[in-house]
Amino acid sequence: MKGLPLTPDHYSSLRINFHHRYLRAIIHRIGVVRTTAALSIVAFVLCSAIMIPINLITHGSLFTGFVVTLVVCTTFVPWHTYELGRLLSELEHVTNALYATSITDELTKAYNRRYFLSALSAAIPEHRSSRRPLAVLLLDIDHFKQINDTYGHDAGDVVLQGFVALCQAHLRLGDLLARYGGEEFICLLPDTTAEQAQAVAERLRAIAAQTPIPHGQQAISLTVSIGVKATPVIEQQIPDSFLLAADHALYQAKRAGRNTVIFAGER
Repeated sequence: MKGLPLTPDHYSSLRINFHHRYLRAIIHRIGVVRTTAALSIVAFVLCSAIMIPINLITHGSLFTGFVVTLVVCTTFVPWHTYELGRLLSELEHVTNALYATSITDELTKAYNRRYFLSALSAAIPEHRSSRRPLAVLLLDIDHFKQINDTYGHDAGDVVLQGFVALCQAHLRLGDLLARYGGEEFICLLPDTTAEQAQAVAERLRAIAAQTPIPHGQQAISLTVSIGVKATPVIEQQIPDSFLLAADHALYQAKRAGRNTVIFAGER
């Protein structure tokens, strides 16, 4: 914390973190095997630089010291370095996998609700300061319970997965799609005006209605209702008000007969 002196443990932790970052950076650049070889050579040079003056001062055998240094730097150092590099690579792989799991929905592989809320919380002040437009789509698969009752819950899972694939295929690279809960999905559209958000929402609605989801020998038809919150300039909006407006618009879309798009707020 600011104002508190650093203890030896703090310095030790800082050194360890620095060394780990440094070693990981080298491994990323040249690989574990080449890193092992390079560090072994460095270790041999350093050991020789230390061993030669000591042997000269103590009148020891330079040949014996050279042999000991060579043996250590070609056996113990490479083995330990290789094992450390391998463990760091595995740790980074596991860390990345755990992070991906923590931000995605297990069934559909879309982002999960928690990640979306954090992304929206970060996007609102960023777009407000730069006075750029922002839009949110809240999508709900119509009569999803009937799909489960008619075809079974496994078919319902396939429909959810297929719907996500359809949406992702027709969204821009920077758009963020997340499973909001059950059969509800939400999409964050950065730098998107109301007119552009309308085009996106209508395109997704039409594609969903025109593209049955294959399941075994069947093709399951579906429609989707969409509530949209879009604003040209974010003033004092907070994530909750954005989501509440989109949710209200979705509710209106449901009441209007479903398979429709309803806007909320400014256009």
